[in-house]
Amino acid sequence: MKYFFLVLVSVLFWQCDDGDLPFETIDFTNNTLQVCNNNESNFYLFKTDQNKSLVLRIPQSNFVNFATDQPRLVPLGGSNLLTYRVYNRDLGNQDICTILPPADLMVSQEWVSQSGVVEVTTEAIKSPADANLATRVIRYRHRVRVLNLTFLRDGQLQTQDEFDVGIYETTAQGFADFTSVPIFSCTTTDQKLKINNNQALTLQIPLTLLANEATPAGAPRKAAIDATNQLRYQVFANAVTNAALCGTSSVSPLEQWQAANGTIDQDGWIEITTVQTNDPNTAQVIWVHDIVLKRLRLVRNADQVDFLLGENYLFGQIITQ
Repeated sequence: MKYFFLVLVSVLFWQCDDGDLPFETIDFTNNTLQVCNNNESNFYLFKTDQNKSLVLRIPQSNFVNFATDQPRLVPLGGSNLLTYRVYNRDLGNQDICTILPPADLMVSQEWVSQSGVVEVTTEAIKSPADANLATRVIRYRHRVRVLNLTFLRDGQLQTQDEFDVGIYETTAQGFADFTSVPIFSCTTTDQKLKINNNQALTLQIPLTLLANEATPAGAPRKAAIDATNQLRYQVFANAVTNAALCGTSSVSPLEQWQAANGTIDQDGWIEITTVQTNDPNTAQVIWVHDIVLKRLRLVRNADQVDFLLGENYLFGQIITQ
């Protein structure tokens, strides 16, 4: 009788559990997150593992090159989808990125997200300091995960509190080479410009720092970066001109970086060395001013990402009469 009771309980338990799917995990931890980007409407991230794929479709605008203070949040639903598939054969990258899948590729199992929130956290990655102690922002790392994820799997729902999609990296806008660009002096302001296509360096200093007086050897004029002495680095959508930046018309940059305030002989200051010579063409007396930026740290206004311009950065040379 006791044995019969145990068998009956087991049968009833099995009947109550019949049809329920066991919880199953998706593990792509060791697989690289890749991108398909045929166009803005066909942008998506994916991972593959033999005959399995994981595809995340959310707008590319969520992976902008700005560091996040708080994660960007994108609700799943509509065209925002996380899809897991199992295929009849192993996958190549072209199998996922192609708009029309190969005829021999068939899906044997598919899980489609029903709800959840994609969380994108972005940080700037900088290069190690070089011999001149200069650093540059070289890429942005976007960490992607989904919170409160619900999959529709074989007609039933499976939930997961947190799902790690992976890391996607984008290339940073490179800092332009201003070395051979001559300095342009605005006529109506104290601004000194260097422009390379869509990037500009703007130095604002009083004319007293460019006095027509030779500086003693080893004793340049010095001024700390502050409210008066400033350096801006700007990136624009298109090429800009000296006239546009010197004029009164508004030209809005995509990015604006400001030199952090400093202290002379410690960090963030300007040194100007002036020598007297003669113009080789006219023999007229001229004054040559070499402007060096010392230990400047440039900080982007929008997200406080920064980089070091270098121990010594030659802004350029200005000639006055």
